[in-house]
Amino acid sequence: MRKKKKFNIETNQPLILASNSKIRYKMLKDAGLKFKKKAADINETELKSSFNFKAYHSLALMLAEEKAKKISLTHPKSYIIGADQICVFRNKVISKPGNKTKAIKQLMLLQGKQHDQISAFCLYFNNKLVAKGYDKTSLTMRKLSLCNIKNYIDEDIPLQSCGSYMFEKKGYLLFSEVKGNNETIKGLPLTNLLDILFKNNVISYAKA
Repeated sequence: MRKKKKFNIETNQPLILASNSKIRYKMLKDAGLKFKKKAADINETELKSSFNFKAYHSLALMLAEEKAKKISLTHPKSYIIGADQICVFRNKVISKPGNKTKAIKQLMLLQGKQHDQISAFCLYFNNKLVAKGYDKTSLTMRKLSLCNIKNYIDEDIPLQSCGSYMFEKKGYLLFSEVKGNNETIKGLPLTNLLDILFKNNVISYAKA
């Protein structure tokens, strides 16, 4: 008979992740949370084009909130986690490449230089904002040859990743310096989010 783990997290309220992100799903699962996953269909391109804030974390927070708000409309009795990530290089947003050609161009642009990854989350319940937060990590990429870049892209296929790399796979090998949290690079400031969930009794430590 399998022994029950004594130290664990219990999920006390219905919880939904408003994202199809595999890495965000894994991060929450690895933390011990029980939740459902439901992608929020919002027009990110349109929202980004209307962005007129000075601080890029405001854009990440806005996108995260739009996702949570949309799912909360149809699931008001569940706590909804919205999340988003913005890659910023020299005051320009670097979006998901979508294909290998764009991925090569993005990595050629970033190699040898520093850029930022900004991740934000938003918690909704009953169509109301409960809390939100964000975190920023700065990364310096090594100088890479075109051959290095092509080989990396063939290895990780980072076509749906901001900045054209997957830090959770082999992407971490591209960098000479990282200032901040690895969680943020992966797309979710997990420690900050867990703190909010604990404070709102959405989760708690399991009793032995």
